[in-house]
Amino acid sequence: MKLNVGRVSGSALRALDVLVRADPLRAVLAKVVRQTLGMDALRALPRELRGVVPFGLEPRAARPRRTPPSAELSPPARGGVPRSAGALAAAYRS
Repeated sequence: MKLNVGRVSGSALRALDVLVRADPLRAVLAKVVRQTLGMDALRALPRELRGVVPFGLEPRAARPRRTPPSAELSPPARGGVPRSAGALAAAYRS
């Protein structure tokens, strides 16, 4: 069984909530969700193919830190647009 349902809201959502709270429909919906997420396929895997899933809340670095080459460049020469606030104030004063 596969459900192709888009966004549910309003009275349809309230009706679905009431229906899902009933025991027979809750079991059917749980089966559909397990099938959609592929949980039944995971349960079918033999025990030797399952391993410990590393779990931690610390961030993992994908690659080592690098220094970008632009850190060695000199700042751009002033001129043209955009001008600094000081340059604009001087231009209005003159």
